[in-house]
Amino acid sequence: MLSAYERFLNQRSWIDFPGLLSHIPTQLPENVELILPDPMPLSPVSARMLERLSNGRMTRIIAVSSFTDVQSTMPFGKVQFYHATGRLAEVREALRRIIQGRMPLDEVEMIIPDAEYALAILTMCASLGLPCSFADGLPVITSEMGRAAHFLLNWMESGYQVRQLVSMLQQQLITFSDRDRGITNADCIRALEKSGIGWGKERYIKLLGSGHVRSQGDPDERPEERERTEQQQRNDEIKKHLTNLLGELFPDEAALSVKPNGTDHKLHRRKWRCMPTCGC
Repeated sequence: MLSAYERFLNQRSWIDFPGLLSHIPTQLPENVELILPDPMPLSPVSARMLERLSNGRMTRIIAVSSFTDVQSTMPFGKVQFYHATGRLAEVREALRRIIQGRMPLDEVEMIIPDAEYALAILTMCASLGLPCSFADGLPVITSEMGRAAHFLLNWMESGYQVRQLVSMLQQQLITFSDRDRGITNADCIRALEKSGIGWGKERYIKLLGSGHVRSQGDPDERPEERERTEQQQRNDEIKKHLTNLLGELFPDEAALSVKPNGTDHKLHRRKWRCMPTCGC
């Protein structure tokens, strides 16, 4: 059969892979050397080709043994495996074993696959009061300033949705409070939630600045009416505070916002016009 195969190749002037051995040059150029990993699985023909091609100039790189290999320098007998449901549980168990083994923290290194594990480690170490550092640093959103910047960008991308602004206030990433006037973040949150703004930066100044500034109530009015008047005055004061703050963020919208246009003494309120160029 082998003879028939060779005749078949000769009749067609073909050559198979082993036949290439005789066509390989006997030596490499002077400035060339073959570098091979060791071990490298090769067929006998391929091995003979490389030996002939290298002419003795072949370097084999000895591979590092797997950590499970008996020749490995890693103490495989001390390796522990465990299962955990989720990243936090996995990190918690790793830290528990570190603490239980009384290992010095500056001699412990945790090798992790991605940044999600870094956040899990940061969270668990913070809750346990353990110091830690990270070779590649941490995402910017792990800092309060970074989270605030991240939320502000999301707020802008969302079309200035009021719920995004309320969320920032609730998480104390930003503050609109004014201690001198007794206005807290909670007051601002309630005012924004009741404002009906929805989204759109032009609506902030328009809706928050549309309230009337009332004068002091009649001293003879009933207590419940006086209480409502005081509450309304308080709400107007909070809205005015928010309008002033947001006016600095949205100067163009503030310029087109409602402006006082005199005082209606009969109704005890200031008169307003819709915009500076309006004659109403």
